[in-house]
Amino acid sequence: MRLHLPVRSATASRPPDPEQLTERLLEGALARGCAAAGVFSLEPFTEGGRHLAGWLEAGHHGEMGYLAEGPRHLPAELLPGGRSGLVVALPYGRPPPAPGSEQRSRAASVGGAGDESRPLIGRVAKYAQGDDYHHHLRVLLLELADLCAQELGAPVRARVCVDTAPLLERDAAARAGLSFFGKNTLAIVPGVGSYFLLGELLVDVPLAAGARVQGQRQREIPRAGCGSCTACLDACPTGAFLGPHALDARRCISYLTIEYDGVIPEDLRAGIGAHVFGCDVCQDVCPFNHSAHKRLQPSSLGHHARLEAPDPIELLELTSSGYRRFVAGTALRRVNRARLARNAAVTLGNVGDERALLPLANALRDHPSALVRGHAAWALGRLLQRLSSLSKVDTFTADEGARRHLDPTDAARDVAKHTDSTEPTDPSIGSATPAVCSEGPAASTQPADPGAPAASMASAKLTDPAGAPPADLARSVPATELARRILAQAAVADADPWVREEARRAGAHRDPPPGPHRLPLLR
Repeated sequence: MRLHLPVRSATASRPPDPEQLTERLLEGALARGCAAAGVFSLEPFTEGGRHLAGWLEAGHHGEMGYLAEGPRHLPAELLPGGRSGLVVALPYGRPPPAPGSEQRSRAASVGGAGDESRPLIGRVAKYAQGDDYHHHLRVLLLELADLCAQELGAPVRARVCVDTAPLLERDAAARAGLSFFGKNTLAIVPGVGSYFLLGELLVDVPLAAGARVQGQRQREIPRAGCGSCTACLDACPTGAFLGPHALDARRCISYLTIEYDGVIPEDLRAGIGAHVFGCDVCQDVCPFNHSAHKRLQPSSLGHHARLEAPDPIELLELTSSGYRRFVAGTALRRVNRARLARNAAVTLGNVGDERALLPLANALRDHPSALVRGHAAWALGRLLQRLSSLSKVDTFTADEGARRHLDPTDAARDVAKHTDSTEPTDPSIGSATPAVCSEGPAASTQPADPGAPAASMASAKLTDPAGAPPADLARSVPATELARRILAQAAVADADPWVREEARRAGAHRDPPPGPHRLPLLR
């Protein structure tokens, strides 16, 4: 709660009435870049509270325990003496892709192999590609509180709510007449779509409840809502929707890549595709977004080019300082370095590009986080399996690989299969300590320079961990063989038992038991 004081005395003989004050606040919201704004009363959100309680009881919130904190359906408790609430919708991102281009975009970021001219692309949710909305919305709402005090010529007590306050924001927007609940559980403003962020301002002065304004031509809320459309339900890659208006967050890509800090269930990893932070799939296919994008005003949150299509290899190899620079001033600060690297590893496993072999192998061998090493093992096994099916290269199980890796003689014989038979083979490459990937004259376990190109498969060499100079290019070990050996070593030597099991399964190409990736839709 904060007390806002007018900077000068009111010039009018009497303060404006609630309707006049409301009109000026709504106009102020539009002038500050909001796509829509409205006023809601502070009575309890009874129906929303019941829905939330049932959702929490079913465990669909996963590990987001903070959602159970506070009576979110009682807005009046957030500001003692509060009388009104103002809700604003701040647009973000760029227009959604044209119908059909989503498939082309997905093909460009997932599923290719061997085309080094094509960049590896990770996907970041549109809302996170600009400045951190928490700070921006907070400043905007504080300015509106100052405007309220200035118009009244008297102090105003107010509270700003941006995500962190226990408030049912979608219910506030619906009560204000701004939006309706989409089948994807998001708030949809007709004529605007769903690419916006909500923020609320609670004040201790009366406003005209139900008043609203929209930057573009204001449209009425459709009685049928989404009608018979199920595009969002059908498009979800991980089958997170239990039915219309029902989401199991534990299967949602946004939850898995942002809120969840544990091991991503194996049967959901492939569905994550190239998403490294959040997901827009259920919004990208929504007709309300495609019909509205030509009228959307530019977002005041700006746009960071580095976040539009980040290289997942760079994300996997981020140093502590590199991570801080990458997420600075953005909503990506929500995830720590290990979680971002975990997501990047899963993406690289799904991309299926051989350029990811050495970065994944290095992460499995050297990353300090077991969470990252385990997902790198899975990704490495998935990538090796894909490359094996494409090139028919020789494969062996993790158990066989571990034995050969620990036996210098067998290791040397195995490597000889993939090298020029006229060249001598250095038996030191089979030492118990796994080799290090290197592109230059000396091996390095440090992440590559973000500006440097991805490691070339042809130039990858196996370096003796004891410090001996690298073998000549003619005696280099194929990257696939090097990756198998590091997988085999991790299967027996990693300090974490879960990582060992992931490496063993990955090396043996053992998939989880077959089963549907989707839960049945209840319509």
